[in-house]
Amino acid sequence: GCGWLAASVLASSVGTADAQVRAWYGVLAGTQTNNTSGVRSVDLVTGAPGPKVTLGAQANDIVLSPDGRRVYAARFDATAQDGLRVIDAATSQLVASVPIRFPLGLGVSPDGAKVYVAAAGGVNVVATATHTITRVITGLQDARNIAVSADGRWGYAP
Repeated sequence: GCGWLAASVLASSVGTADAQVRAWYGVLAGTQTNNTSGVRSVDLVTGAPGPKVTLGAQANDIVLSPDGRRVYAARFDATAQDGLRVIDAATSQLVASVPIRFPLGLGVSPDGAKVYVAAAGGVNVVATATHTITRVITGLQDARNIAVSADGRWGYAP
């Protein structure tokens, strides 16, 4: 079966003025040995689903870049495949994977330059231009969610 997993529905309008307005959500599907879980979008006007992006595990959190061009998903199943997945919102194609152990919550900076990933070792700061971890903020190992202030100066990780 499948189920709704994303903590929030994210709408994006990518491209031209007639672009679809889509929401992204997590999909639970498959079996333990053939996990086809992932994320997918749905057109908010027509209700038509977009293609599913298979992650092979649940998406613990999903955030959208401020410009609506990228979807970031925290892929988690307690294996070496854990990490941040970067998806092109217009094509629903996986464009990058950043290995991060036990990713739980995501936040994105207002300028879209950084994604913050609450994970086992603390909060990982990922540069979106290079898809690399630039810093790990320790002492926040129990963080489950990330919120970033509108000016990007503050982060909150409960």
